[in-house]
This record gives sequence, C-alpha cells and structure tokens, in this order.
Amino acid sequence: MSELLAIGKWDEPELSARLGEAGIEIDDRWDRAVWAYAAAAFNRYLGTRRPAEYECPQCGTRQRFRCHSCHADLGKPKHVLSDFLIGAHALRYDCALLTNDVGPYRSFFPDLQVVALLP
Repeated sequence: MSELLAIGKWDEPELSARLGEAGIEIDDRWDRAVWAYAAAAFNRYLGTRRPAEYECPQCGTRQRFRCHSCHADLGKPKHVLSDFLIGAHALRYDCALLTNDVGPYRSFFPDLQVVALLP
C-alpha cells in the first residue's frame, strides 16, 4: 500500500476504497515464519552484494555505474531488511506482491508472484 500511496494519486481513504472495489485486501499478518524467510533472503542478498553494482528493478540484471569524467564508482546498492520482510510476508501468505521494484523480489523470492505497478 505504501508504494501506491507514494505514487501520489490518492490519499489513504481513497486508495483503500479503490482497492476494496477491486477486491484487493491488505494483508497485515506477521508470524515467525515471515521473519525467518526474510532473514534467509536478506542473508543471501548480503552474500551476493558487490560494490557499485545495481540490480535492474525490471529484470534483475546487475550493472556497474561509473562517472563518465573520473571513472569513480557511483555508489552501492541499497536494499534494506524491510524489503525482504515485505517479500517474505507475501510469500508466506501466498499473496501477489504489487511493486515498482520487481527485480530484487524476483531474484530473492523466485516462488513469489510479483506484479509490476508501472510499466
């Protein structure tokens, strides 16, 4: 719901109403399995993370970015544990995940149904 609110088209009451009309429910259940799934996926991410590489949010391809002038690396990827909690929650409760950042979810939660919000 946060990503949909971040797009800025609706406020929370209007978005809740639209989701309800579309038959989409917000699932806020949490249990120990969610935390365990998230920890395992986050550990895999930390083990594969390389400096100055970015993962495409659409396809998951990793790329390096350097300054065109001095060739310095332009930062490092920044996924946080909350991204993995979101994916683990959706996987645990067999929910589809609507997101603008499909690449990491498809990479670290291959059994999760991921739906891109925006083309």
